[in-house]
Amino acid sequence: MAAGADAYVTADFYYHTAHDVLADDFVVIDPDHHMEAIAKDKLVELVNAWQTENNWDLDRVFASTENTDPYTYI
Repeated sequence: MAAGADAYVTADFYYHTAHDVLADDFVVIDPDHHMEAIAKDKLVELVNAWQTENNWDLDRVFASTENTDPYTYI
């Protein structure tokens, strides 16, 4: 807030800290750990486009198929 930010984006926000920040009327975006499972395909698409635009020397960009989420959602 002091730096002039409009929102704070994190994937590791403590419950009580989040309430303190919200009490100050500040926006918190916390998509949780493992949100990359939702975003990784789009990120690969973006990085590949940036690679072309910026002539980055990358061998290959791909989305991991490894699941490291310790939780099973039912």
